[in-house]
Formats: sequence, structure tokens, C-alpha cells
Amino acid sequence: MASPRPDLEFYQDDPPVKNRQEIIDSLKYRCAEGIKLRRELDQSSLIINSAPPCDAMEAGLHRIYSKQPDGSEHLEATVRFTLVWSKRSKAWQLIRVISYDHR
Repeated sequence: MASPRPDLEFYQDDPPVKNRQEIIDSLKYRCAEGIKLRRELDQSSLIINSAPPCDAMEAGLHRIYSKQPDGSEHLEATVRFTLVWSKRSKAWQLIRVISYDHR
């Protein structure tokens, strides 16, 4: 099972967010807005590389959609991402997120 580490680092270009508490606060704020967002991975963009001795890097492109009041969805953005994973005690943990090239 995968989970974020307590010292997770998150970097993005719009706006920059860096520590775990800021991430949690940002998510709470977005949820309180009542906007329903859906993130969809572009399967053809996914790249996963091992980073020995026990880490991995994952990169790709997400499309972010917002659900409209009439039930339709609107493409809000495309976003590139890089995730750094670490495997400790047989469990994968997310240690860094880089979210960039928001369009």
C-alpha cells in the first residue's frame, strides 16, 4: 500500500506550495469551494523509472476536469507531474511531488 510520508514535499508552479500542512490547508480550501474536480492520467504519458537502491520516479500528464452544475465536465487544465517514491519496510511512500506546466 502507498501513502504520503509525513515530511512530504510538494512543489508546483501555480501557486507554489511546499510543506505538508500547506498542502492539507489548500485541499481543505478547494473542497470548501464546492468545486468538484476530477484528475485523469494520460496513460500514454506515464513513465516510471527505478532509482536504486529503493526508490522510484513516476512522471506524466494529468488532465483536470471540473464538473458543471448541469453534470457536464469542462477541461480546466493539463498538468505535468513528477512523483518520487521511496520503499521502506515493504511499503511505498510518496516523498516528493512536482506539479508544473499548468495550461
